[in-house]
Amino acid sequence: MIKVGDAYKLFGIKENSTSVLIAKFNPTQQDIEFITNFVKGTLVVDENFDQIGDKQKLISAFKISNEESKLNLVDNVVTRMAVRDL
Repeated sequence: MIKVGDAYKLFGIKENSTSVLIAKFNPTQQDIEFITNFVKGTLVVDENFDQIGDKQKLISAFKISNEESKLNLVDNVVTRMAVRDL
């Protein structure tokens, strides 16, 4: 299992990062409150995901193929996160 500190190293998240992807499956209200209090910024639902961040960095980091990159980016990223148990 990859720990949060490892994810910081892998994806380069820093204090001044402008985009962070957080996926929580079946979150409780307490989970949602913790995340929204912990992360400073604007919540973006997955329908608007392609409008933020660096799409090419995500494709590269998650080793998404050219064929897959034509499909839903959110689905591809979340699937890989689940497989890696991030």
